[in-house]
Amino acid sequence: MNKLKLKRLENDLTQSSLASISGISRNKIIEIEKGNYQNIKLKDMRLLADVLNSSIEELFLGDD
Repeated sequence: MNKLKLKRLENDLTQSSLASISGISRNKIIEIEKGNYQNIKLKDMRLLADVLNSSIEELFLGDD
């Protein structure tokens, strides 16, 4: 399972609620959870990491 999805579920958030809190579209969150990081911006990575009380490294780098 994708790290972003795991952290989202650990925080009891839906994709919609994460989108609302972070300001990132639900469609973009879906794409990221599918492993499509090609078009994600660094600022969006930071926003998601902040909302999920995590780090960019933990969410997007390293082993799955």
